[in-house]
Amino acid sequence: AHKDDVASSCRRGGSCSVRCDAAGAGAAAVTGGGGGGGGAAVVAEAAGDIAAGGGSGVMHVAATAAGFAVTAGSLLLFTPMISRVWRKRSAEGLSVTTWALNLAGFAAGAIYPFSRGFPVAQYGDSLALTVQSAVLLGMIVVMRGVCTVPQLALGYAVVAGLCAALVCGAAPAWALAGLQAVSALMLTGALVPQILMNLRNKSAGEWSVASAAMSTAGNAVKVFTTVTLAGSDPVLLAGFCFGLVTNAILLGQIIYYRRAAIA
Repeated sequence: AHKDDVASSCRRGGSCSVRCDAAGAGAAAVTGGGGGGGGAAVVAEAAGDIAAGGGSGVMHVAATAAGFAVTAGSLLLFTPMISRVWRKRSAEGLSVTTWALNLAGFAAGAIYPFSRGFPVAQYGDSLALTVQSAVLLGMIVVMRGVCTVPQLALGYAVVAGLCAALVCGAAPAWALAGLQAVSALMLTGALVPQILMNLRNKSAGEWSVASAAMSTAGNAVKVFTTVTLAGSDPVLLAGFCFGLVTNAILLGQIIYYRRAAIA
């Protein structure tokens, strides 16, 4: 009767399955004559499982906190650059190609994890960076006379409509995975023209060292959150690893050229 009571309790407490399984097995061992040694072994094994689960829980909490910290930091990632361009009324040294690719890449980078049901902590920064990239790209193309403000608004309306369609399920899962892969290539490739421009000009132009440093640190954290919160999703993980490397190169350029200019 005692064994039946334990089993019934376990069925009602699904969220405590490890403890219930241990209790049920222990009761079975006692009533079946398994002896105290068998019951102790089961309890010890259950304790190990709980401890392991607790470790995973701590990692999950840490990754979630880190993800939201990156999201908060990303709200200010390109703000120094936007402020600098607005103050000087000049977008000199900033590549239109880089920022167009940034905009497309960050937008696509938010759509894939959203469609996979990953936590907001995994892609909140992509949303913030999409908005900032749109602002900066708009400033660059308008200041250089590439397009007018109404033309820019129309283009952004089309992009917003396309993103909404994808979020609402207009594309199959394999297409969204492909989009994320292209997004990773865009974000990695987006920095290549800037890096090459810096090499040619022997200068990093108006690119902010704070933005580059935060991008490098952010990609490092995203590698951790992808492993912990997104089950090491290979598409996401590859993209953030590539982003870490390219942003580190850009950061190194900015520091090197500005020190050389001072010297």
